[in-house]
Amino acid sequence: DLNGREIVTSELGTVLRNRAGETAFKTALEGRFYMSDIYVSEDHIPYATMSVPVKQLGKVAGVLVAEVNLRGFWKIVDEIRIGQTGTAFVVSKQGILIADEDKKRVLSNENRLGQEAVRAALAGSTGSIESVDPAGVKWLEAYAPLANLGWGVVVKQSAQEAYSFLRLMKMTSWALIVFSLLGA
Repeated sequence: DLNGREIVTSELGTVLRNRAGETAFKTALEGRFYMSDIYVSEDHIPYATMSVPVKQLGKVAGVLVAEVNLRGFWKIVDEIRIGQTGTAFVVSKQGILIADEDKKRVLSNENRLGQEAVRAALAGSTGSIESVDPAGVKWLEAYAPLANLGWGVVVKQSAQEAYSFLRLMKMTSWALIVFSLLGA
């Protein structure tokens, strides 16, 4: 309700709470969407708190607050594969890893602001770059912002794998030229 008291909850058997002091409630009461930073529960599941105003005849009549389980989001990001080495990861607006195939990095709140692709995505840019990891492996990285969330997504693949088809095409072209010259 407009006083912050929960009227109903999907958490059957729990006591209804008063959310009047919570930022999620206050922001939605002002008529704006709210989303918290990502946090990880004790059972290692990522969540975000979201709220929206419920309007009636153009005025805020209540607030809908949700504790959103992002485990399904993890699964979607985990399933992004390009060839043998290509993967994706998502960072929060602060550069904190939200989704990655290596869950230990996510659970340790690893910050990726040191990566050029992450900074570019969080600045609202879309593009691609070539980078080198600490082990000296070259990667191709494509990046983009996730609209309305302030998050960034980076998809990367080893340069060796990404350029393998190009090398094959180059060798085939040269072979074709040589055999054409010999045939002529």
